[in-house]
Amino acid sequence: MTALPVGVVINPTSGKGKGAKAAAKVWQALAAEPTVDLSGASYEEALTNARAAVAEGAIGALIVVGGDGMVHLGVNACANSEVPLGIVAAGTGNDSAVALGLPLDDAAESVAVALKFRSNPRRVDVLSGESRASLDAPEGSRKFLSFGTISAGFDALVNARANRMSWPKGSSRYQVAMVLELAKFRGIKYRAAIDGT
Repeated sequence: MTALPVGVVINPTSGKGKGAKAAAKVWQALAAEPTVDLSGASYEEALTNARAAVAEGAIGALIVVGGDGMVHLGVNACANSEVPLGIVAAGTGNDSAVALGLPLDDAAESVAVALKFRSNPRRVDVLSGESRASLDAPEGSRKFLSFGTISAGFDALVNARANRMSWPKGSSRYQVAMVLELAKFRGIKYRAAIDGT
């Protein structure tokens, strides 16, 4: 029986272009494997592609190439399935890869680790979150899963603004977004449920 292909999602813009540089090394490291490129023109399209491949049983593993945003995409595609997630850290901070003790800035080694452990992956807990415009908004407005952290406050507002900005490039975009958000910031109300309470 032929093994199911490895799905790959690449963010070429992650880490100031590190994702694009890692892509060639990833494809080279996967040369002996059946693969399918699930990348999309946008984050949402790539997530839809990855979720569909997992749900249809079309892939035997998913490898994401990029930063923590790509890990978030992979978690949301693979959680609650038997499809293992491999991470090629090619972002700016790579907090998820650091927390898991995965190789940094070495695409070939990252793929080798993912392939080595795909039949016996490390299981990790994920966080489940829900975003609503207000506490009065209907439940289920935007559900998501995350590995490591969920940003749900000023930092989330800054990140969302930075993701919408095309200028400036790099990490200075977050500094500009922070100043712009701080100028209009108002208190945020939260409701948290932890372990059902």
